[in-house]
Amino acid sequence: MLNLNVPGTDPVLKQSTETRPKAVSAWLDRLPFSIPTEAAQQLVMALYALNRQQLDAAERTALLTLYRPVVARAVASLEAMLAESGVPPSPQMRQTGALLRELHIEHSYGYKQVLLSLINRRFGRPNPKYLAEASTRLLAVLRDIQAACYLTYSPLPAGLWQELHQVYQFALSTGLADDAGEDAPPASRAYCQALLTALADPPHMNPAQLALTQIYLSKFASLAVLAPVTANPPKPGFLITVKADRPPGQLSVNPEEGDLWLCTEALCRHLHETGQRLRAGDTPRQAGLPHGMESEPSKALLKRLLKLWGNSAQRVFKRHARPGETMQLVAGLGAIHRLLDPSPPASADDTDTDNHLQIRCVETTPAAPLAAPAPPQITQWSII
Repeated sequence: MLNLNVPGTDPVLKQSTETRPKAVSAWLDRLPFSIPTEAAQQLVMALYALNRQQLDAAERTALLTLYRPVVARAVASLEAMLAESGVPPSPQMRQTGALLRELHIEHSYGYKQVLLSLINRRFGRPNPKYLAEASTRLLAVLRDIQAACYLTYSPLPAGLWQELHQVYQFALSTGLADDAGEDAPPASRAYCQALLTALADPPHMNPAQLALTQIYLSKFASLAVLAPVTANPPKPGFLITVKADRPPGQLSVNPEEGDLWLCTEALCRHLHETGQRLRAGDTPRQAGLPHGMESEPSKALLKRLLKLWGNSAQRVFKRHARPGETMQLVAGLGAIHRLLDPSPPASADDTDTDNHLQIRCVETTPAAPLAAPAPPQITQWSII
């Protein structure tokens, strides 16, 4: 059973919600696309009202079909604006980023409700074609929410990874994971794109690198293989804890039943071979890279992705603390030195000359013994 976050109904908004397809299509054509933020704001308000109305799956799907290309056009305009903003972004660009995330979130609510309506229908079994279409669309929109958060350097919404894992598991259990929509990738590819994007360390990417990564994954994400995790999973690869609200990571914990393993061996081999061809003088097009990766930074990006997705250096410890855990912190260089080397400092009478240790003894009044350094102050922090 899917546990998806959807808004409740609001009867007050029913009077202001247009659900006639012809009227909706005419209104969408009149949106002020020359002012991207204004068009996006109107789309958010319309989807907000639509998502809080009781509609059957067929009616909602027909409306979302009308909204989808218009939302994509507005998203492209907002992303172009954000790509030109500096770091840190200005207050106006932060508002634009929040608008982009809100637009994707409201768009996702529609497909969540369609999928839940199909699953929970009272009579008969849902059409597999409609189930595949809804789950594929939903995974693609959830992936877009993730990309919007990375583009705007914002934290992911709580529960996003759990929903990504759930929807993919549903598509896998129903045999629909490899079925593609009309203009959407199969659920398995959209899921792999989200996993690999998270593993590409997007917080340390600029917008251009993030865009190039998405272009690369749009063609080659299917080279990564998803399979149930085993006692000795192949390397390179990453563990996916499907019952947790977190991205893939190192195999630092014992896998549970149902967990997945993302094997990136074929993907890394392609990155390595493509990098070799580019260094040998081939153009990006001759090397098979998709349109949009003709720029010089693509070479450096491939090398970076190979290192991140190759997972060559396996850590035996967790790099990031998880919510609910605690960690100890010390502040200051002196405190860090005392923590790493608690021994007292050497005496000034001890010298090292010509690479030979010489001890100079001087008759003088005995000095007071050196005081032991004060222990560093260690504070305990809780991770939330």
